[in-house]
Amino acid sequence: MTKNEISICVYCGASDGVNEIYIDLAKSLGGYLTKYDCRLVYGGGSTGLMGACALATYEAGGRVYGVITEFLRDQEVLFEQIPHEIVETMRHRKDRLIEESDGFIVLPGGVGTLEEMTEVFSWIRLEILDKPIVLLDPTGFWDPLIEQIDRMVETGFCPPAARKRLVKVSTCEEAIKRLLNNIR
Repeated sequence: MTKNEISICVYCGASDGVNEIYIDLAKSLGGYLTKYDCRLVYGGGSTGLMGACALATYEAGGRVYGVITEFLRDQEVLFEQIPHEIVETMRHRKDRLIEESDGFIVLPGGVGTLEEMTEVFSWIRLEILDKPIVLLDPTGFWDPLIEQIDRMVETGFCPPAARKRLVKVSTCEEAIKRLLNNIR
């Protein structure tokens, strides 16, 4: 696999009105994806962190691919200039995001972001999926979740080897380098 073939899925919030620090993080990540010539694979919308990352990647000359459901198409408004795949169900959307990606970066987000991230982590733990995942979290947003996962390890509900596969980093460059070094 050459560098030009690397596709990174970014899971993040699509809600508007969030703290600008998170929007800036998403924009910065878009620039770094372009710098490292990685294709952004994302949930297809133009709102919140999702839209900020996609637009920043596109405006920097990067490659972007969105997957969205017909249901969310109107709510999250598509960027017409970005290639999209429109699917029928959320299940199909999540499957296509995973299939199109070589690794995952998780930014702050809501319940949907949490659900996507935990599904990928669960599949890694079950050895159904062998792709790297990184939490990009300079503000400690995901710290309570990491504490809970560490508790799962301590009590025997999650093997330490699986826990080691879920990495938290503080910078965009560190997130991308970590993924690029661990894509098989």
